[in-house]
Amino acid sequence: MSGLRARLAAALRDRLGVPGIGGSLRRLKRRGLQAACVFDVGAHDGDFTALALATWPDACVHCFEPLPDKRQPLLARFAHRAVAVHGDLLGATSGEAVTLSCVGTASSVLREHAGPVGEPLALSTRALDDLVAAGALPSSCDLLKIDVQGYELAVLRGAQRLLERTRVLLLEVNLLDIHVGLPLLHEVTAWLAERGFVADDLAGITRRPLDDALWQVDLVFARPDAAWRADKRWGG
Repeated sequence: MSGLRARLAAALRDRLGVPGIGGSLRRLKRRGLQAACVFDVGAHDGDFTALALATWPDACVHCFEPLPDKRQPLLARFAHRAVAVHGDLLGATSGEAVTLSCVGTASSVLREHAGPVGEPLALSTRALDDLVAAGALPSSCDLLKIDVQGYELAVLRGAQRLLERTRVLLLEVNLLDIHVGLPLLHEVTAWLAERGFVADDLAGITRRPLDDALWQVDLVFARPDAAWRADKRWGG
């Protein structure tokens, strides 16, 4: 019954227009996106990968998760699906020494102004473009999702050649700079606009408990000439 309840809840959210990643993926599919290759950067427990596979069952998904204790559970969860798990911590360049503060889903390379400091994990970054050039990844991607607690723009900077062959992005972007040196929403959208992407859908919102201020949003970005954006009518 839990599966049925989940499907009914998802259908109700879709009907009410409540932002949600699952709903955004289903809308993309209805509008014609066929996602054969998906990159899940910041996979953690694999919940986004599960939503992507529920939407496109035949997709090949590449998960990126630097937390060592998460990789084996990811492999086990998707043992019978076309899912590859990579332990790389992605960044703007390859070979940069960084410290990942390990705090579950709040793990980040960036330091919080005031907040939890997790167990430090010393790592070296890899750029997505370098992994593609080395033959470790496909050279094109239908859907690239990045959720890495404020480090999204660094990952994008390391994937500029891949972005030329990417159809849709799903990013967590910030309105409040909880982390030091974190790029805010207007900076990310401006950077992507210069590379041919526009904001296309709202896939989720997160408010901080302190004062209910809007902290983060999950945004879908697409090409301005995407097929579903060609229709300029208001209603049918």
